[in-house]
Amino acid sequence: MAPALAGPDFALILKSPMRSRGRHFSLFWRSSKIARLGTVVSRKLAGSAVRRNLVKRHARAMFQQWCVRQGTPGCVDVVLRVTADIRGLSRAAQFSELSSLFSAFAPPRAES
Repeated sequence: MAPALAGPDFALILKSPMRSRGRHFSLFWRSSKIARLGTVVSRKLAGSAVRRNLVKRHARAMFQQWCVRQGTPGCVDVVLRVTADIRGLSRAAQFSELSSLFSAFAPPRAES
């Protein structure tokens, strides 16, 4: 199991110029030796713990699918951040936006 992202890791990734933005979410990434995912889901923007945990579950599922599609054991650290109020957003709309962010996500290529 890969080690979790720690505070300094989050700071480095969030300062990275490599990002993709949607209406409610932003995806930040940075090259790495292992694939790791971090999430930033505030109570102010997501509301209840149920909603926050749903976002995290969807993000983990999308990240795992993305890693399988890429066929690489690890090459990138990713942070998903909620950037707009998602309390009124349906689960389907949330899943759709996350899917489109991860689909458009182009990681840095490994150097050969």
